[in-house]
Amino acid sequence: MLQVSNIDELNEVISSNPIVLLYFSTQKCNVCKTLKPKVQSMLANYPNAASRYIDLEKFTEVSGKYTVFSIPTIIVLIDGKEYIRESRHFSLFELEQKIQRYYVMLYS
Repeated sequence: MLQVSNIDELNEVISSNPIVLLYFSTQKCNVCKTLKPKVQSMLANYPNAASRYIDLEKFTEVSGKYTVFSIPTIIVLIDGKEYIRESRHFSLFELEQKIQRYYVMLYS
């Protein structure tokens, strides 16, 4: 999962990919460190979905833009619009089911 460092880069990824998963976290969050590889592994099943990691300590202005106030937060954008949001305590299984539903609609 590539890290985003500025708003222009983030906007470029969102505008050029139909499905984008944004993973909001910080380097100090131990839960986030454990969860991130599991999310990456899950996304291997969806090769057309882009993903980006956003470190909120380095890229603070994006937390306001996406109203992210707890970590980890995962937002899935489809055609630039938010369709899925999961924060703090959530099921990876349920997250994957939601992603799969939209993925199948777009790529089947």
